[in-house]
Amino acid sequence: MLVVENNGMGYEIYVSANVLFKMNTGDKAQLFTYFQVKEDGVALYGFGSREEKAMFLKLITVGSVGCKLAMTVLSGISVRDLAVSVLSGDVSALTRVKGVGKKTAERIILELKEKVGEGETLGREQGGAVSGGAASDAVLALAALGYTRGEADKLVRAVFDPALSAEELITKALKGGR
Repeated sequence: MLVVENNGMGYEIYVSANVLFKMNTGDKAQLFTYFQVKEDGVALYGFGSREEKAMFLKLITVGSVGCKLAMTVLSGISVRDLAVSVLSGDVSALTRVKGVGKKTAERIILELKEKVGEGETLGREQGGAVSGGAASDAVLALAALGYTRGEADKLVRAVFDPALSAEELITKALKGGR
């Protein structure tokens, strides 16, 4: 938890470990917040980036994942790694996060697989774009990580091999083809 002072008022804000480790006493900070109102109280959650907040909002739509578990997940795995894990179905990456068991990890993957790339038209044949199976999934995953459609398509094209899985294509693309 972090206490942020603004105009003489102190606000207790729940943040991920990633955000907490970047802060020092007296630092100026910009946080993207989520205000939760429940019967038993209110809570304020803060995020270091819009992407982190967006992933948090997606996580809390998953059954059995509340705000505290979502913050735990974001503390234990980066937003990019979480997106890749969800899109590639990597249960083991999620179960390495303290407090996330196999069933919860499977549920997160099942319920977020389509939401992580929501709103994207990736993987479809458009103007020579990459299309088909693993390549489409890889482009979708890279877009979920913040790459533009064109950038993601270009990265996947550079490393494309029909024998590779989506996860392998993503890994190679992120490593620059190595």
